[in-house]
Amino acid sequence: MNSLRFSLAILTTASLLTACGGGGDSTSATPAPATPTAPVTKVEGYYAGAVSTGTQFQLLALENDQLYALIGNTDAQGVFRVSSLVEGAGTSANGSFSVANAKEYLPSGQALTGSISGSFSPRTTIMGTVTSSSGTASFTGTAPATTSLNYDTAASLSTVSGSWTGSTLAGEAVTFSVAATGAVTGTSALGCRFTGSAAPRASGKNVLDVSVTFGPAPCLLPGVTGTGVGVTSLLTNGKRQLLLAVTNPGRTAGTVVFAQR
Repeated sequence: MNSLRFSLAILTTASLLTACGGGGDSTSATPAPATPTAPVTKVEGYYAGAVSTGTQFQLLALENDQLYALIGNTDAQGVFRVSSLVEGAGTSANGSFSVANAKEYLPSGQALTGSISGSFSPRTTIMGTVTSSSGTASFTGTAPATTSLNYDTAASLSTVSGSWTGSTLAGEAVTFSVAATGAVTGTSALGCRFTGSAAPRASGKNVLDVSVTFGPAPCLLPGVTGTGVGVTSLLTNGKRQLLLAVTNPGRTAGTVVFAQR
């Protein structure tokens, strides 16, 4: 009887092990399924193209739906010369975006209020309409080649450190330098001195967070501190361009510095 019970116990244990996949020697770990990459649904990225007014634009859309659009034209040397700055915080999702309270900053110092709306294919194409008191204009563009500007590569101060020459939105010639630490110092042809800082954006994208403080007169924005963004790209002439766009906290004033070397 004891022998029969012992044999039954062994058989029962073996059956349980088989049902559970066997003993330790025969078990194999099942690899965890790969985590799928979340699809990009926001307008975030960098785009460039044409405006119905006959001008061109370069538009930076950040991960928080803050938009900076530079309006201007590319000259014979491949330099994008900015004639106005459009800025505002909006929303984007599933191919559509809008900015209800956009501002357009002109060389005269005037700031116009308007709105932007449109559609996009993430990192590929964008189109839309800008409306303000100066009228309505449509625009359409595409993402630039990654050899010129790769938005998804983290910005590096080593790319922009050193001396630059360029111009402001108001047409003033400027020279400035960016230190290895990100400190910015410069002066305009009219004697306006400014200081500031630049740092790679925490998002890990190819954008610099920028702050600039203008000195006293003859600066057009005396004592004003503006914050915004900086973007650098390679031009068709082989030179590198740096665009800095800043606005004051009240969004009543804004300017752009575009430089190359």
